[in-house]
Formats: sequence, structure tokens, C-alpha cells
Amino acid sequence: MLDRSKRHDPALATFAHLVCPVEVAPDHELATAQPLVFESMLRAQAKARRQGLCVELHSVQCAGEKNIVPPGFTVLPALTRTTWDTEKFSIPRRLPLFQDVLNRLYAASRASHFIYTNSDIILHENFYCEAAALVE
Repeated sequence: MLDRSKRHDPALATFAHLVCPVEVAPDHELATAQPLVFESMLRAQAKARRQGLCVELHSVQCAGEKNIVPPGFTVLPALTRTTWDTEKFSIPRRLPLFQDVLNRLYAASRASHFIYTNSDIILHENFYCEAAALVE
């Protein structure tokens, strides 16, 4: 078991933000949304850094999917299990198992706070600054 007290300096909040992009057809709405999401995360990170905050950006995708995140993101090891491996559903969707997603982030980061958002959530540029204010 990892001792969380050694993961970060408790006087300084640090953030690791994870997004799980998905490879979609060019005409899918996420094909338009995801690049905007990535750009919003990079802009919010840049603003947070100007305020002295530490924000890491991470992504993780299912095995076999093409990496679609721009530079500035740490691409974590691919997920090897999906909902297809656990259950049969009436509408088959290859979705990641959230515990596997969190395990990848936990193994990759020493941040004091983890953030997860879906790949269709565009951030306000003050997102991390506001998160830091809430933590204080």
C-alpha cells in the first residue's frame, strides 16, 4: 500500500487531470468536441501555471485506439479491459472500467488532487485556479 502522505507537499495543492478520449468517426460530434476539450485543458493549465499552480494533464485510452491528444498531455498505458470483458449489455459499448482509469492516474502521478472529466467537457480557463481556491 502506497503511503499517500509521501505523495506531495501538503502545503501546496497539486492537480493531475485525466481525460479518456475516444477514437470516433470524423462525422461524430466528439470529433469536433474533443480537440476543443484538449485546447481548453491546455489553456487552463497555462493560466494556472502563471498563478504558480502545478497542473499535470494525462490521457488514457483503450488498447488499440489511436492516440489523439496533442503535445502537453502524458499518455498513460492503454487500458486492457472494458465493459465488454465484464458483462453483456443490450447496447454493446466498449467503455473503460473507471477503477482501471483511476489506477492508471494514481500510478502515474504524485499530485495531491485528481480530476477526471469526460472527453466532451470544455474547461473555463480559470478551472484549476478555482479548484485551488476550493482546496484552500
